[in-house]
Amino acid sequence: MDANNIDSCHVPSLAINNIGNVYLVWQDKNRAPEQYGGDNIFARLLRYFPGNTEDLGTALQGPGGNNSDFRVNNDVGTEYTCNNPIVATNGINFVTSYFNWQKPQ
Repeated sequence: MDANNIDSCHVPSLAINNIGNVYLVWQDKNRAPEQYGGDNIFARLLRYFPGNTEDLGTALQGPGGNNSDFRVNNDVGTEYTCNNPIVATNGINFVTSYFNWQKPQ
């Protein structure tokens, strides 16, 4: 999450897999609107090993090899908005669902 725009982050959801990694998703209202448009869904993978506080909250490598937030939805432009994300896990993999609608023209 962008610490400078924490007020723009809403509706967080998280899931923890079998080895204790956390997948966090949220709706972001202000992240690079000139690039992404309206509301978008972002995520971050975090390391958490129960009993090991040294690694607590360390970002894990996400899609594209980055260790930071990544956008989940692929819409571009202000005519779309994404909200109400939720994440689930089967213990190994994560899946994200969200509501995506097109603003009336």
